[in-house]
Amino acid sequence: MSEDLIRALPVWKGPIEVEPLGGGLTNLNYLVTEAGRRFAVRAGVDDPVLGISRRNEAACVHAAADLGIAPEVVYQSQGVMVCEFLDATPLSPELLADHDRIRRVAELLRRVHSAGPEVSGHLQYFSPFQVARTYMSTARAAGLPLPCDEAALAAEVADLERRISPFQPTFCHNDLMPANLLDAGDRVWLIDWEYAGIGHRLFDLAGLSSNGEFSPEQDASLLAGYGLDGDGDAAAQFRVMRAMAPLREWLWAVIQRDQAKIDFDYDQYRDDNYRRYRAALASV
Repeated sequence: MSEDLIRALPVWKGPIEVEPLGGGLTNLNYLVTEAGRRFAVRAGVDDPVLGISRRNEAACVHAAADLGIAPEVVYQSQGVMVCEFLDATPLSPELLADHDRIRRVAELLRRVHSAGPEVSGHLQYFSPFQVARTYMSTARAAGLPLPCDEAALAAEVADLERRISPFQPTFCHNDLMPANLLDAGDRVWLIDWEYAGIGHRLFDLAGLSSNGEFSPEQDASLLAGYGLDGDGDAAAQFRVMRAMAPLREWLWAVIQRDQAKIDFDYDQYRDDNYRRYRAALASV
């Protein structure tokens, strides 16, 4: 989306200033200032290859905003979303090294997941196992190489899926990058809901752990802050999802590298997550 198209959006009431916002791996993001107010503008269309539905994203963002954990959407049309800009600090693995901050994030995630019975709408169901199988099939059809035998990988995914106990699906974010968490001091916000929907709460915790490069001690703080026993069945299920989280990111990077128009080192991201997957799988 060009700046001219952003300026033409009917939401503005006067002159605006537009500047790019970095950090996105899928979408183009902009900061818009109008009469002293600031807005985050995100440009992105449906991406069936990655499983992104903007209708589903909008439904999830509105649900999260109603819960007070995501910024309000002030305008949306096909291909663009305008939200209130948050004056907050995007988190990073370094900032998440603080155990008190981990506890605050765990409490936020518990709030997201506990809200499942309150959330309505036609939300997508997210299974990391089905996503992995679909991404593998997509990579094969596109002739994109994997660093391991696909049949062996499919068998690993099936074995991990069999280890999951019955659970109650609930409202989940499903893309817990540290930078999707914004610390405003008095509260933590959660943004970028394009993969959100109904899923397994432990995948959110595992995604944060993997993407935040958590140590065993940080994992213990995360589970304790969420209210889970670090030695029981929940911990075992967490370890399964702790393997699926980098597997999903690795396969995502294989596909996104082939189609992305964003300046980012997808090769390094792919390789880092493949190593994390192998290490996490060994711990299962």
